[in-house]
Amino acid sequence: MAMGMGMGATGSVWVQRRLRRFLKSYTPPAVATRAAASARDEFRAAWTEGREAMRQREVELRGDAARRTPPPAPDA
Repeated sequence: MAMGMGMGATGSVWVQRRLRRFLKSYTPPAVATRAAASARDEFRAAWTEGREAMRQREVELRGDAARRTPPPAPDA
């Protein structure tokens, strides 16, 4: 019986600690911190993707310009 009471008390303390930790993770400062980190990661990914698209488009435009430019006239 004492062993059951001890396990019950230990389980109760463990559940209380887990619940407090869980609830603390949803306080406004904790949520704001997670949101800021997520936004920062999303911005970084979008920035990288945009830079890569810009580089690819620049290569395309330079290729188009090179094809449109007539060859220089030979000196007579």
